[in-house]
Amino acid sequence: MPFYSIIIPVFNTYAFLRRCVRSIQNQSYKDFEIILVDDGSTDGSGSLCDEISYEDSRIVVVHKENGGLSSARNAGIIIAKGQYICFVDSDDYIEPSMLMDVFEVLNRDGSDIVCCGRYDVYSNIEKIIGLIPTEDGIISPIECFSRMLTWEGMDFSACDKVFKSKLFDNYKFPIGKLSEDVAVIYKIVLSANKISLIPKPLYNYCHRQDSITTSSFSERSLDVLNHANDILEFVSQKYPNIMSAAIYYRSTVQICIVDSILSSKLSNIIKYWGVIKSSICELDNRKEILKMYGSKGNSELKVKKIQTMQFKFLYSVYIYCKSIFKHSYYKISTNIIKIYKKLFLYNDILLMKLKIEYCRLKHKQLFYLLSTPYYGNVGDQAIILSERKMLLECMEKSKIIEVNSFEYSFLDDYLKQKIRQNDVIVLDGGGNFGDTWPHTMERINNIVKRYSNNRIIIFPESWFFQVNDPNNKLLQSTIDSFSANKNVLLFARDTWSMGEMKKWINGVNIKYAMDMVFYYGEFEPRKVKSGVIGWCIREDKESALGSSVDMLKSGAITNGYIIKIINNDTYMPIRKSQRKSYVKSIIDQYKDCELIITDRFHGMVFAILLEIPCLVFDNKTGKVRHSFIDFAENLNGCRLLSADDIPKFDFEKAINLNYVNMDKLHEKIRINKEMILRNIREWKDK
Repeated sequence: MPFYSIIIPVFNTYAFLRRCVRSIQNQSYKDFEIILVDDGSTDGSGSLCDEISYEDSRIVVVHKENGGLSSARNAGIIIAKGQYICFVDSDDYIEPSMLMDVFEVLNRDGSDIVCCGRYDVYSNIEKIIGLIPTEDGIISPIECFSRMLTWEGMDFSACDKVFKSKLFDNYKFPIGKLSEDVAVIYKIVLSANKISLIPKPLYNYCHRQDSITTSSFSERSLDVLNHANDILEFVSQKYPNIMSAAIYYRSTVQICIVDSILSSKLSNIIKYWGVIKSSICELDNRKEILKMYGSKGNSELKVKKIQTMQFKFLYSVYIYCKSIFKHSYYKISTNIIKIYKKLFLYNDILLMKLKIEYCRLKHKQLFYLLSTPYYGNVGDQAIILSERKMLLECMEKSKIIEVNSFEYSFLDDYLKQKIRQNDVIVLDGGGNFGDTWPHTMERINNIVKRYSNNRIIIFPESWFFQVNDPNNKLLQSTIDSFSANKNVLLFARDTWSMGEMKKWINGVNIKYAMDMVFYYGEFEPRKVKSGVIGWCIREDKESALGSSVDMLKSGAITNGYIIKIINNDTYMPIRKSQRKSYVKSIIDQYKDCELIITDRFHGMVFAILLEIPCLVFDNKTGKVRHSFIDFAENLNGCRLLSADDIPKFDFEKAINLNYVNMDKLHEKIRINKEMILRNIREWKDK
């Protein structure tokens, strides 16, 4: 009788199967059997199972008709001989010490179940620490169940756990259901006597675009919602003391399902509108529970996941409700319209109008911060935070009216009637000037032209037009718009951009000032020995890096470093009330890193202000390189690289880079800030 039976369901994973099996064969602990269950594969995986089994007597192969993952696991359980059972998906793999680590814990504790952590693996090379127990030791079954409901270091996955074989005498995985783990694992957990934790990532969960978990919405996707409903009913009857955790889990599942429906075709939205409607109402009633668990902070992954899904969910409802309302064949109930108005358009726009009317009565002069970013670019959101702080140093809070881009799209004509000649228009800074993002440049031009009699302050911008000649229509429109308004104070955030602005725009007061994030003041220098490299690389049209950068990523992993993907840009809209916490959450991700690799302007800025060694690549607009020359070239801790530097790169030297001349940088920041404040006060008092 082997100690472990390792069950591997196999269906059309030919390219990954050998890696999976070898990760088990190479374990430091050798007392196991491997059960390969070929679930009717059509890509040669079945033949490969037989081939692999000829090489190792510990491997048993079962061939069966296709019945799904649950059917394959159950077939493996029936013939398993081991004292303990592990499940490994055939496109995943395990760490070399997993079986030994679990064996030692079982010898120590005599537990029925052991829960370990896992890595999330992307593109087969990027390993990020995923869910992981927070401590080593023993917990009760009910505590384990509660933690799974709220993603506190674990979830319902069968693969990052090891089970005593006898636990499956009374339980099997449900056939023909998605998310089969959710339906049965909590029952097995509650039937155990003792559960041990290993606070190490030992399982590698590989994310693939064509996997079951990443497939688009279908009616079977509702299985997971049914599982969540069953759990909620079960908890209400058996364990009412953890009812809030069960509600939290069901609410999270609702967000996922509704988001999936809204992201699919219109016919699905109409067909499942009842699910959408009931979910909106329930989530509104349960928001205190969502907030309670979301604010615990004991699972960064969980909090980020929930917040992201909530934002995307709400925004998607707004977009898709608009599209549904256009179709006369779909009858809209009064309740749906009320929900729609409450959550989105009516509430936001009405409140903004009321604020403008109130401030207009109270003050003779207002500062309008117009068309600020509504999208989730953390650098742009940090810019707005800094700009608001700077404006507040010069005036009362009630004098500042911020209208984001979403609100501005509905209020532009209304604002034209309300803005007086002595009011000041303020436009946010960033990498906006140029034709890389033409819609943003057109917005700036329209505002400058429309308010030609108003003083306009434009915070530090980078300049980049791909074709620097008068025949460029967007460039010519920019020249014309600024020529029509002689009341513009324009800040350039690098000296190269200032030179180009002065070359093309005449009659405008142009000054140099560093990027607004430098004045934010929420950065505490920190250097940690974490073995984690922050990877913040663009995936949009500004990226100038080719496939050679993958060599750098592979080199980091080969040298034993963990790659942490830091996404400075996300799809989710950011409301004003969430802006500060969102920026803080990204900055906290940087703080966990020993080295930052980036081609993003604000990736470089965050690293410098936190004094984390940083390797910088330029992007297509040149804004990274231009600013690096201005303020980072003599800091030593931040290095500008090209693709040619990658093959000969030394990670150890990079991680040990130390910053110098930071006092000079901070003095430059102080002088720049005073200059900007002085100019704002002068324009305010004109």
